[in-house]
Amino acid sequence: MITNLAYIVFDEETKRMKIGSIHPGVDLEEIQNSTGFELVIPEKLIETKPPTKEEIKILREKVDPLNIRKLEVLGGNKRADLLEDIIEKEIAKKNKFPDLLR
Repeated sequence: MITNLAYIVFDEETKRMKIGSIHPGVDLEEIQNSTGFELVIPEKLIETKPPTKEEIKILREKVDPLNIRKLEVLGGNKRADLLEDIIEKEIAKKNKFPDLLR
């Protein structure tokens, strides 16, 4: 499981979730405080390797071109603005390819 704070894996031995790696700039306390259950903490914590420029490009252009995942972390006016932008882009797609959506 990939979160905004860490990469979490399933520990076969304990049958619990375990920190696989911590994202750059995040500390263990922040992860523990943001998790609703107790994580297995490995003896040696490693830092998550940042994505390459190509991986980021694929994520932004192919996987989530409407930036929908960002809704998970936004609130208030910023969330409303992004939702409005997503809806406008969806309408533009529908108008661009009307025969394909029937």
